[in-house]
Amino acid sequence: MEYKYNGNTLMHGIGFNFSRFESILKHGILSYSESISENVKLCRNFYGHNKDDEISFVRGLYIDTKNDVNITYWHMLSGYYKYILNGISFVVEDVPFNDSDNVNKLDEVIVKDKVGVDKIRGIQIPSKYQDVLLSDVSYLFESKSCINIKNICDDYIEFMKGYGHSLDMVSYKKLISLLSSTSKALSNCTLGEKKMLVENFNAILKTLDKYIAINMGMCFKRYFGFDVTVYQMLVYLVNKNKVDIPIYIIPYNKKNKGIKNDRWKIKNNSS
Repeated sequence: MEYKYNGNTLMHGIGFNFSRFESILKHGILSYSESISENVKLCRNFYGHNKDDEISFVRGLYIDTKNDVNITYWHMLSGYYKYILNGISFVVEDVPFNDSDNVNKLDEVIVKDKVGVDKIRGIQIPSKYQDVLLSDVSYLFESKSCINIKNICDDYIEFMKGYGHSLDMVSYKKLISLLSSTSKALSNCTLGEKKMLVENFNAILKTLDKYIAINMGMCFKRYFGFDVTVYQMLVYLVNKNKVDIPIYIIPYNKKNKGIKNDRWKIKNNSS
């Protein structure tokens, strides 16, 4: 079943961060400052242009069903393309937002402070991911900050420990140390050294990502007694937290969705 967007439908993507997914089911979608106020742990993937009291969303009005879009081009410009079609997302309705021009993505709008659980109308997962095993998805989405990466990994580890899973912490600490030393080298390198160091950093990050993925797969295979898919994990966490939020599937032929070409004209005509 696919969610039917309207012009003011908003979407917020979280990658495959199941720890954050469960936190949102309990507390809603929080800005960084609101998470501090409510004493809820929130790990950032990266420090973007948003202020601490702001949350980025994709607005339904700016999603277009075109078949002639340049996929690479729209991937760079579209939050829907980059985040919603590449992970788990929440659909919200009846939430005030700021539709200003000061955004990174052409389909992006800003919500202040918090979106309560009562405003969440659905959970989305692209069809190409619903039957993928937990051990086969990426958990470290685009972050390049060692501090953020470590915080995210520590959060995953605590999440798995809650299900009785113990990890090889020696290997984990070694990977974090290698990532940190490579990052420091990058901050003081020559132009000639940069390419090799960037390649090393990305290779270590990929290994760390796989380490988390393998352990997520092992953790929940042991817990349930079988290999767990992304969709099965979503259903389990929704039921565990006793929330009445339906799960919708985004058909992956929607990969040809882009952004309506003249966002600003659309905005002015709809106001």
